[in-house]
Amino acid sequence: MSVDIKTEGFSEFSKELMDLANKKFPKDTKNFLQRAGNKFKSKAKENYKKGTTQGTKNLIKGLKRDRAYKYGHDEWQVRVKNTAPHAWLVEHGHVMLGHKDQGKPKLIVANTGEAFVRGKNIMGKTTKEFPSEYQSMAEEFIDKMLDEKGLG
Repeated sequence: MSVDIKTEGFSEFSKELMDLANKKFPKDTKNFLQRAGNKFKSKAKENYKKGTTQGTKNLIKGLKRDRAYKYGHDEWQVRVKNTAPHAWLVEHGHVMLGHKDQGKPKLIVANTGEAFVRGKNIMGKTTKEFPSEYQSMAEEFIDKMLDEKGLG
């Protein structure tokens, strides 16, 4: 799942400062993105605990943050993914083969009569919640760069 965080609330000045920090201090920028990835991972953990009722131990253990790396020519990227083998079943839903009725409201697959369990889309919900938090983290990073490094 790819997350593209839009920076609509950023002013042009803030965007230019982020680009300048990226060019002059790439190590600090990489550390900032890794911290942002850690924050996203912790938000995803919270949402997995809220969104699922049972069996979250392996789902939470499966959350991993990769290293920040340069993507393309001038973009940085960090990935947060769930490596649990059943994570995609929880995220996107699945057909429960051999389970006709379990007492919970489910969709019924047309010809077979098998129950379809809807996906919870937990990472998608986390993705929608995160941009405001990322924006405040980025503004703090810019202020820190201005104070410590004399950026600009």
